[in-house]
Amino acid sequence: MPAKTTSPRRLGLVVAAAVLAGALSALLPVGDAHAFTVGTQQTLGPGSRMPVDFPGRSYDLGGKVPRGHVMLRRRVEVARSEGRRGLSFLCPGGTYAYSPSLVEGASIGLDIPDVSQYQKKLRRFRLRVYASPLAKRDPAVSSVYLLCRPRR
Repeated sequence: MPAKTTSPRRLGLVVAAAVLAGALSALLPVGDAHAFTVGTQQTLGPGSRMPVDFPGRSYDLGGKVPRGHVMLRRRVEVARSEGRRGLSFLCPGGTYAYSPSLVEGASIGLDIPDVSQYQKKLRRFRLRVYASPLAKRDPAVSSVYLLCRPRR
């Protein structure tokens, strides 16, 4: 039995369709190409003013970062189409992750997939961020904070 081969006519049509599709895609407007962006980790040391509240904790907006504590900040940019993206903080030596926070009215949200991190005195803290459905702009931009406490 002879092997089936693609006819030259059919092959020509497939090639023409591929070339036409490539040409048409070049004419389409380029959408807002965006990639999840995380800024470098910044540190606020003791004596600095706290730019956020830590709900359920005794650390309030405008209060000073206590001696031995460190507050970490990362600027995050995430589009709605990107869903939930992982974010990680690393507390300085001698401290452990205590509590994350956002600025009130932030255009991003956060969730903590492993809540057992609160029970362990770990330096690394992992969470996920996403663009709030109520964000006025896309991509959503805000800062995420983490308070690190001294080991005792």
